[in-house]
Amino acid sequence: MQKTISTIGYSDIHVKYARKAVGYESGDLFYAKYSSDGGSTWTTLDTADYIATSWAPQDKVCGTDAAGKSNFIVKFESVAASGGNRSTYVDTVEIAGHK
Repeated sequence: MQKTISTIGYSDIHVKYARKAVGYESGDLFYAKYSSDGGSTWTTLDTADYIATSWAPQDKVCGTDAAGKSNFIVKFESVAASGGNRSTYVDTVEIAGHK
């Protein structure tokens, strides 16, 4: 899942969200990443190999490169180490900054 937004006129960019997992096993990973160049390169905000099965709020601070971009992108990924059914739920996503 990914979302593109303009951060022009904003600094101190935060990505806030809640996450929970269902069926995670050893070796499974969750990533939250951002791109300040339209998706050519990605910076990892959050990596988790264990995610709570209840909602866990997160507030991640982006680097200074995230400010003032017309095509700032945030994405969330889950990577399973092996087959099976696993899910990561992400909710209440907010991208915030200071004017």
